[in-house]
Amino acid sequence: MKFIVSRVEDWDVVARAILEPLHPGMAIRLTGPLGAGKTTLVQALAQRLGVKRIPKSPTFSLMRSYSFPPTIFGLARLIHIDAYRLESVSDAHVLGLDEELAGGDTALAVEWAENLGHLLDGLACIDVKIDVDPGDGVRRVSVLFTA
Repeated sequence: MKFIVSRVEDWDVVARAILEPLHPGMAIRLTGPLGAGKTTLVQALAQRLGVKRIPKSPTFSLMRSYSFPPTIFGLARLIHIDAYRLESVSDAHVLGLDEELAGGDTALAVEWAENLGHLLDGLACIDVKIDVDPGDGVRRVSVLFTA
């Protein structure tokens, strides 16, 4: 699926498309340049899921967790990870992703997912690539489900 995002409100359309197939144990892998809108998209996802507080970028904490009323698929928690500052894949092991997903009600939203190397292998993923037009700032967003 492809989307054009020219204003903040447009992220809601992208969020709805991502949430439709999202189940516990899945990862949303977000890639794009600095300032592309990765955190803004996670905020739209959280709002759609019923999270009461507005997610902030976990750049310095690396990870934040958001709970919400369970969806029909049993999803009740979204973990937002910002892997931008990770210097190596071994740094990511401190996040304990296996333990976080073990409860059976959690999905991941990972900014800079490419910095996690193979840690997300084996998970069904939704890949979100954001490109920014340098002329007008319009975002071109592609969403791809990978099993």
